[in-house]
This record gives sequence, structure tokens and C-alpha cells, in this order.
Amino acid sequence: MAPLHHLFSALCLAILFAGTANAAVQGVFAHYMARGMSSLDQALADVTEAQALGLDAFALNVQHPDAQWTLDSHLPRRLPRHPAHWPAFLASLPVPVYFIPNFDDHPSLQESPALAPDSPLLTSTSTSAAYLDGLMGWETAWPQPGTPLLPSTAHADALTLAAARAASKTYMFPVSAFQSKHHRSWGNWLRRGGLTLARRMEDALLLQPDFVQLLSWNDAGEGHYLGNVWPEAVGREEWEALVDGWGHKGWQAVLRPWIRALKVWVDRLGLGKPTGWEEVEDAVNVVAVLGSGQAEARIRVWSGGVVRAEFEGKIGMNVHQVAVEKGEQVVQLVAADGRVIGEGRGSKGITDRIEDIGGICNYNYQVVEIV
Repeated sequence: MAPLHHLFSALCLAILFAGTANAAVQGVFAHYMARGMSSLDQALADVTEAQALGLDAFALNVQHPDAQWTLDSHLPRRLPRHPAHWPAFLASLPVPVYFIPNFDDHPSLQESPALAPDSPLLTSTSTSAAYLDGLMGWETAWPQPGTPLLPSTAHADALTLAAARAASKTYMFPVSAFQSKHHRSWGNWLRRGGLTLARRMEDALLLQPDFVQLLSWNDAGEGHYLGNVWPEAVGREEWEALVDGWGHKGWQAVLRPWIRALKVWVDRLGLGKPTGWEEVEDAVNVVAVLGSGQAEARIRVWSGGVVRAEFEGKIGMNVHQVAVEKGEQVVQLVAADGRVIGEGRGSKGITDRIEDIGGICNYNYQVVEIV
């Protein structure tokens, strides 16, 4: 993949998925080879499947920004490498752009793929910092050559994310399964796979970056496609032999719930998880004060339609905590003969879909009497 001049996330979003993303919601994009299809039907099929997966947009790789087909499509011209030329370039575009260039080839990354807080890209006096909205790179998507596949592969991402946020910039986190380019003219290398995809998915959930980019939707030439690979993308004989019959859509089954999990903690107020969220238990908390006539009663706790716990009652205060499952929450007081003599039923069920509760991340309690 070529550095620095291919990613224009906001512009790509406007081209393909207008209206599906909200500025307050974390965006999940997929790298897309723009010449990997040639018909409206193919484009619609890709967009429809990507939306069903939960993607917000494609990040278009136009490959040759100066080619005639690119100019005819009104796609952006090649991004100047020197930041001094960025203002004029951005001003020349027909729409405002949320500007996140690929920094993989920046001189400050010769020793490590992590971007330091004092990088010239981020210092307050630099031209680049004045025009950057965020940062991204592809190289951390795979373990570095010669390094082991650790439980976490995101050390460099964590450092860059911290540096970006310290400079009030965003960070786009790359996720890929592997990379394999095997072509006589364009390269012959392999970046390891195995559990790389799973590790990157776990790391993204842990780090909660601002954006995520999947590599890729249809890049047959590098092997890490997760969507349709149309004949236009594999026209070369070498690639047909390597791709035909090697579908990767099975990855979508695990990516779909993962994408939902990435987004669930960003609510319509634009806020993420509150400070102290790690200390909260997902539980039904029961405090029942039983009188002398209720000494033989039992306390039964339902969660998600299943009895999760049942306790013997005692005269006085009974205090219990039971882990919750998704669905309705009910606490019952049950007599010795099995009759339900008291019940408290939550007015709202437990859900993992933030849209089910009005788009607000709400840590308030439902307090219900057993009557």
C-alpha cells in the first residue's frame, strides 16, 4: 500500500454512505480499491453488504490519483507530501474534508511505528498540526517482521493514540487478518496471519480508538479482502490463481457483532464511557426486609427469562447481588408452598443496543418495590 495520499475519510463517506454516519459516533470504515468494480450493480452490492455489516463508509484507495478515470470521477488529486502545500490542497477540494493522512512513511517512524508526542507532525508550531484532524497508519495492522504474535499487538497504537489525543487529534486504528502480495512486478512478501485479526479486534475494544479501518474490503492483490472480489479486481492471471475459490466472507460473522460492540459506548451526547465505569457491576441488587410472618419465604431472582438465583429468607434485612443477563429483570418473594406473594419487575430490560435506550449511555438505577 502506498503511503500518505490515499485516505480522505470524510470525502469517501460522502461518496458512498451519505447520511449513515453521525459525527458523535465512532466510525468503522473499510479500505476499498476503487477500481475493484466496474458497474453500478457491483457498487450497490458492495455498499448494501457493507451497511449490513455495520460499516459507516469505504475509505477509497484511488491508486493513481492523476489518472484520467480519477479526474473524470471528481476524486481528489494527489496529496502533496510536504505539509506546507496542504492548505492550498485542502482549499482546492469541493467539500470540507476531515483530514486524516497516512503517516507510515513519516521520517519520525524509521525506528518504530509509534508516533511520539514530540513528532513534527503534532507539535503546535508545525504546519501539519494546524491542518490535521487525525492520524492513521497501516503498518501496525500486522505484527512487525521478526516479532512474536503477542496477546496484544497494539503497543505502538496505544502510544500513537495517546500522542494524538494529547494534541487534540483523533486516531484511526487499522485492523487486518494478514497481508500477502505475490506478484512479479509489484512485490512478493507476506505479513503473518493466524490470530492477527482476532488480536486486533480485541485491542480495538480495549483501546477504544476514535475510528477503525478494516483492511480491506476488496484488495485481492494483498489477500486480506473480506467482501466481494469482482473479476475487475483479479483480472491478472496470477491473482486469479491465488483468489479464485478463496472467499473470506466468513470473517463477517465475527466482525458484525464486534462492530456493534465498538460503537455501543458512544452515545448521542458524544460521550464515551464515564470515569469509574470499570468499578460498576452488572447486577440485580436485592434488599428485602422480611417480617416475622415471612420467615419461611424465599427470594427468587429472574434475569433474562431465567431464574438466576434463589435464597432462603430470614427475618430482618436480606441483601443479595445477582449477575444480570440481557432481558427482563424480576425479583419475587415466594411462600413455602410455592405461591408468589410479592414481586418487583423492572420497567426497562437490560440491552446491549444503545439505540434501545434512546441513544444515551445511562448508569442510573431502576429502583423497584416488591409488592
